[in-house]
Amino acid sequence: MKLIERLRHEPLLSFAIIGIGIFALNTWLQPAQQTTTDTISIDAERIESWKKQFRSGNGRLPQQQEVDAAVEQWVDEEVLYRQAMLHGLHQNDSIVRRQLIQKMNFVIEGATPLPPATDAQLQAFMESQPEKYQQPAKLSLQQVFLARGPSSLNQQAAQLLQQLQTAPESYKGKGDSFPLGQTILNADNTLLRKHFGKRFVDQVTELPADNNWLGPIESGLGMHLLRITKRTAAQPPELSSMREKVALDYRLQQEEIARRKTLDSLRKQYSIEIVSTPEAKLADAR
Repeated sequence: MKLIERLRHEPLLSFAIIGIGIFALNTWLQPAQQTTTDTISIDAERIESWKKQFRSGNGRLPQQQEVDAAVEQWVDEEVLYRQAMLHGLHQNDSIVRRQLIQKMNFVIEGATPLPPATDAQLQAFMESQPEKYQQPAKLSLQQVFLARGPSSLNQQAAQLLQQLQTAPESYKGKGDSFPLGQTILNADNTLLRKHFGKRFVDQVTELPADNNWLGPIESGLGMHLLRITKRTAAQPPELSSMREKVALDYRLQQEEIARRKTLDSLRKQYSIEIVSTPEAKLADAR
């Protein structure tokens, strides 16, 4: 308030402050004289490319005034871009940083083309990590499902189990409906976990495939009386059945190896310092 009161009685001071503000703004907008000689060039190739994009989106070629407007817009954007770079607005900006890193990764990837992988390379790559590519163990089962309700299911499950052990094929139509039905064929653990839960799968893994009715096995949905009819052990991977996946994984690995090699070479151009904070230095001293 004192400053405002002083400015009211001292007009020369007011003009001085306004002049300083205008000078600072003008300096920021025009930081260096040499920028006035920079050339912004728009070649015919860029204009033709924009015309094709316009035609693709609008179904016709642009009129001349539309071309002129697009050129003027591009010039405005280029001026703003160059001014932003000149003022260092790209620095300490996490979004711009990520975009530049992404573009540089694309440049590195394009500069190191990889030849197609041979069958021998894919086979060796696949065999180096069999747990990733092997066909998982599977099982087939029949079930009678008892959904959770207000009353205990234990007595009902015990009575049904006795009936099934006496007449194994009488399971059809018994119990409550279940999304996968009463007969489940060649299900792996991933499918079973999705519909029954991990606890159920851990218990079923220990059950014998002897065609006898067992249970009840509890899941998050209710109780299950089961008969394991078939088990298939995990099968070693075959390249012929998963060539596309193996080839993609192999290529991604080779691209990362090539990127890492290029990046390690680029790192040698820099002196890298890791500066510890005072807190970290104090902790190390202890």
